[in-house]
Parts: sequence; C-alpha cells; structure tokens
Amino acid sequence: MDYIFQPLADWFGIPAYEKPFRLTVASLEIVASVLVLIPLTRVWGALLTIGLMSGAIFFHTIGLIGIDPYGDGGKLFKEAIFTSVMGVVVLCAHRQDAFAALVRLGLLCAAFARTA
Repeated sequence: MDYIFQPLADWFGIPAYEKPFRLTVASLEIVASVLVLIPLTRVWGALLTIGLMSGAIFFHTIGLIGIDPYGDGGKLFKEAIFTSVMGVVVLCAHRQDAFAALVRLGLLCAAFARTA
C-alpha cells in the first residue's frame, strides 16, 4: 500500500486517481531537476522545486500523511525540507536572472530590478 499518495487521494475525494496523481508529481519533480541543471531555465526549476516541496511539506505537516509515515525518523520529510532550502539557495544565487524573468513577464518594474 502507498502510504503517501493514497491517503492524499482519499482526502481529495479522488481515491481511484492515486496512480495518476503520484505519476504527475513524480514527473514534475523530474522536470524541476532537469530545469535546474540547464542555465537558461535554472530559475524556473528552482521555483518549481520550491513549489513542489512546499506542497510536500504542507501535506506532511497538515495532511493525513504525518511527518514519519514509514517509521524511519521522518527521512522523506527531511529530504523535502532540504530540497526546498536548496531551491531557495539556487534562486538566491541567481536572483538577477529571477528579477529579469519577472521584468520580462511584466510582474516587476525594471527600475526596481536594477536596484535589488
């Protein structure tokens, strides 16, 4: 039995869709890891990583899963926290690229991006 995604699928009211739910999350994690490795998409990979791991941390702490679903001292939870922190580190290290992306999307004034 899957102790991570089946309780979440049940909680969301979609118990028959546990496998697509699990595969979608796994696919997004792979996409995030590839994006972080490519210099032009590194910021987007970091943002996707932070988003995915924030979801993992949220559902481990608030959801039905719990911090230690496998009885291993919360290893999966600790890995989610570490990965999220590394996403923040990558984003901070490439903050000029992040500001440039926000300016290109029209979400940030160019003058503010130059001063930050």
